[in-house]
Amino acid sequence: MTLTDASHFSPQYADWKAPRSDRAHLIWPDPDAIVRAIAETAHDFQHSTMTIGGLGLAAFRRLTREFVGHAADTPLILTGHQSELHHAGVWAKNIAIDAFARRLPGAVAMHLAVDTDAPKHLFLRLGDEHLPITDDPDLSRAKWTGLLRAPTPLHLSKIENAATKWSDEQTRLHGFAPVLDVVLAEMRRFALDGHEGVELPALLANAMHQLDWSMGLDYQLVMLSPVLLGTPWLGFVHHLLSDATNFSLHYNGALLAYRAANDIDTDTRPMPNLAIVGNSIEMPFWLDSLSTGRRERLRVVETPTGSKLTSPHDGDSLELIRGTPLEDASRQLQQFCRQHQLRIAPRALTLTCFMRLGIADLFVHGIGGGRYDQVLDRIFATYFKLAPPKFAVVTATLFHPAAAHRTRACVPCAVMEGHRLRHSVLGDDKFKLLYELEQAPRRSARRSALFQQMHRRLEERAATDPRISRWQQRLVKARADQDQDNFFFDREIFYAQQSRDRLEHLIQDIRGHVLHRPNGSVTA
Repeated sequence: MTLTDASHFSPQYADWKAPRSDRAHLIWPDPDAIVRAIAETAHDFQHSTMTIGGLGLAAFRRLTREFVGHAADTPLILTGHQSELHHAGVWAKNIAIDAFARRLPGAVAMHLAVDTDAPKHLFLRLGDEHLPITDDPDLSRAKWTGLLRAPTPLHLSKIENAATKWSDEQTRLHGFAPVLDVVLAEMRRFALDGHEGVELPALLANAMHQLDWSMGLDYQLVMLSPVLLGTPWLGFVHHLLSDATNFSLHYNGALLAYRAANDIDTDTRPMPNLAIVGNSIEMPFWLDSLSTGRRERLRVVETPTGSKLTSPHDGDSLELIRGTPLEDASRQLQQFCRQHQLRIAPRALTLTCFMRLGIADLFVHGIGGGRYDQVLDRIFATYFKLAPPKFAVVTATLFHPAAAHRTRACVPCAVMEGHRLRHSVLGDDKFKLLYELEQAPRRSARRSALFQQMHRRLEERAATDPRISRWQQRLVKARADQDQDNFFFDREIFYAQQSRDRLEHLIQDIRGHVLHRPNGSVTA
């Protein structure tokens, strides 16, 4: 549905929270509402009057779907995430897209592996060890993950040896066998079997895809970076850059409205405004130099007919004229980027904007993406004059299996116990000293002497009281247990560090929730 009056835009969102208990999951909204929303979105897209590069939305979606190899007339359930060591909350999105694709006749599930974001979550945590998943020396310097190489065979061997030792320890101490070896074996096969020079994101994405496939999850895997070279993306980028002033005002306005609605008093959350200085306008894209590996925020200069994009290498510029047909606009931008070895990558909301407009019938977010896209929904309403296509929010929690039989340590509780104990070792004598203190004049030498005497006697008695020594042992143990708890109750550990049966149980729970099967538990 095209919105003629965006002032009536009033979507309803939930206050999503990550599940606090093991094996719990969250799906928002209810799966039945999601299925209805998919049908409504398809209808709205088909009848929308908005255009991108002169193409109606339906034609733009046909072009974009063809580019990623998907038929225009079948539902596509999409999610995406940075290619990294996913925790169970991220992995739950893959379960959800598979489940919704099973529920909808002919539907296809797709995971978009993002290889253009800054590196993060690329250390494998094995107890006290934190092993980098690659020995590429640029791991801490690369501006985006696509610049990182796969681990060398030597480094992979080191990871495999450490993982085997850790996995054996988990089996011996806790009675479960992680599936981490499946991912590492697939990484080795993919890296060495005719894929020399492969980039790290593709290696990780394919290895996790293989593990998921072995557990019955059916989804297609698409890397983002090739999509950024295609006609649909570049035509979409040209459309926004050539209308930079108008779009940036709507973008900043959506941020202001979101902050007001959520009582946010800082101008950096959930992301900063686009900077507008004179006729220089920041846009929500990265301008990547493929020759140097450098990255900068993309800015254009407003012109009477559109805008001007300048290469950071030599000052050469491209005029971006509003209303240029999409094929021509894309070709011009593609030639300019090739000539100067540049790439325009999404930043903030532009990736999900493109995906929700051009590809997905349903986009499945995690909690963070869902919060961000509340801002995007306002941009859909005010800039595109389009009822925002619905999205879903899915996440889950899996702790270390040993956490199920473990009570969390409470160091503050132990500290407070010691505080009470230390002040009770004198028994009734302390009350006598306190009475004398109260009788002594304020700021008098006698009051000071009594105060010091009381604390000296407390320290002397505490040094010999066996209750204090037993408490000190409990405090040491509580601190040690807390260090272990930091791992056992960490919901962000790599999901392949779980056992196969625990992963399959979560698949059954989420699939049952979506498909209304009796064994599907609904927990949040």
